Amino acid sequence: MRIKSKAVLLATASLIAFSSMAIAAGDPETKAPSTQYEPQLSRDEFVFAMLQEPDHDDHDDHDDHDDHDDHDDHDDHDDHDDHAEDDHDEHAEDDHDDHDDHEEEGALRVSPADMKEFGIGTGTANGDVLRATVRLSGEVVLNDNLAAHIVPKVSGNVQKVLVNLGDRVQEGQALAELESRELADAKADYVAAKERAALANTNFERFQSLWDQKITSEQEYLEVRNVFRESEIVLKASEQKLFALDVSPNDLSNISSGNGHQLTHFELKAPLDGEVIERNIARGEFIDPDSRAFIVADLSTVWVDLTVYEAQLSLVRRGQNVTVTSRYGNAQTEGIIEYVSPVVDPSTRTATARVVLDNTDGQWPPGTFVDAVIAVNSIRAGVVIPRDAVQTIDNETIVFVQDGDVFETVVVQLGRQDDRHVEIVSGLEAGQTYVAQNAFALKAELGRSGLEHAGHAH
Repeated sequence: MRIKSKAVLLATASLIAFSSMAIAAGDPETKAPSTQYEPQLSRDEFVFAMLQEPDHDDHDDHDDHDDHDDHDDHDDHDDHDDHAEDDHDEHAEDDHDDHDDHEEEGALRVSPADMKEFGIGTGTANGDVLRATVRLSGEVVLNDNLAAHIVPKVSGNVQKVLVNLGDRVQEGQALAELESRELADAKADYVAAKERAALANTNFERFQSLWDQKITSEQEYLEVRNVFRESEIVLKASEQKLFALDVSPNDLSNISSGNGHQLTHFELKAPLDGEVIERNIARGEFIDPDSRAFIVADLSTVWVDLTVYEAQLSLVRRGQNVTVTSRYGNAQTEGIIEYVSPVVDPSTRTATARVVLDNTDGQWPPGTFVDAVIAVNSIRAGVVIPRDAVQTIDNETIVFVQDGDVFETVVVQLGRQDDRHVEIVSGLEAGQTYVAQNAFALKAELGRSGLEHAGHAH
């Protein structure tokens, strides 16, 4: 039972008393008599009774409230059941969707468009040859047989430089012009020797005629003949000296009629067709035979000098095939070992293996560092695939196998391998289609899908 406050009870009693008075007075407008009502209790007795007796209305209200609460609880319970059923249905639908998306663990469905986008390529498992290899490092260098260090044959001052770095030149083309006193002296000696030889020849012919006529003595004839032959020797020596200074026979014929400039003029010429790869002179500079003025090289072929350690010497031989790869580029080519040095460098304990490479496209500039792989032995295997096709998932070695548009993982056992390929001992049969290119993309997608599936399950 709920007890009302004293103020409320007093207000209720006053309201009842006022109502009783209004009923006794009747309706003032109609003047109709009201129903007679005579109260049985005084005001104080009524209030006391209110305090002592139960408030049935309030109790009913309380019961009604309890009923309402019970009804709310029942509704909440129904709502909870409905919510649980909805969650169960949604979870079941999600599980079903996940099952449809993932097909089964370790499998992926990939469309041809996605394969093209991610560069996924397939191949057919079959037999191939595994090659035992030796790895070497080395450097691209000039082909010394097609390179020339150009130095002047005489000392002199540079008057003109006719070429620049990178210029293509032809054999015999002038690279620079010098003014040389040393050359002028050699040419002057030749002119003098030529004149003395001509005079001696004339004198010898006259005495030859006199000797034939028995007009001169034999001694005089022999003396003139000796002078003539000595002049010829001196002339020949002066010619050879000029030839050694790169003076051509055509230039010799013009020396006698030349002026002082032609006597001192000297040209540095290219000894072969090639490219100017080094230039060390400038106009006005004094140079001599110790100066390296230019380097001209034919770069159509280059050498690759490979470093061979002592432990590898028994495996490397002349005539072996070798694959050369540029260390800082995409250039790769095949070649043959042309030379293996017969001695080991005492300071480095290494020998040199040399490969001659075609360089007409300019992919192998001298100075480039390279890696080389030499095939030293070959073995036939039943199933061979690229090493990039093999992946590791959960500490298992796997390969992706294609079945329609579904790719499944199969656990494989590896056998022998070379630099690019690996033998499959079990798990992949010959004739099966597998992912040969960019298998890592499928591995990444499988891992992502697994994480998403684990998130839904949680």
